[in-house]
Amino acid sequence: MSNSSIINALEQDFQDNKTETFPGEKAFSQEDQRILNIGEEGMELDCGQYTIPLPFCDDDIVPDNMALVLKSANLQKPNDQ
Repeated sequence: MSNSSIINALEQDFQDNKTETFPGEKAFSQEDQRILNIGEEGMELDCGQYTIPLPFCDDDIVPDNMALVLKSANLQKPNDQ
C-alpha cells in the first residue's frame, strides 16, 4: 500500500461533501434541499435578529383558496328568514 493511498483513505473521513450515507441514515429529499436553500439564500440580519423567508410562500405550492374561504363563510351565516 502506497503512502498516497493511505493519505487518501484517511482524508475521506474529513470530506464535507459526502455522497454516500451510512446505513439507516436518510439523505435530504429534493424538497428538503430546496427549503434549506431558501433559508440559506434569504437569511438576513435585521435589527440584531436573523430573519429567513417562509419556504411555502410560493403560489405554486400553496394554492389561492380565497374563493373557498368566502363560500364556506357564506354557508355559515345564519339565514335572516
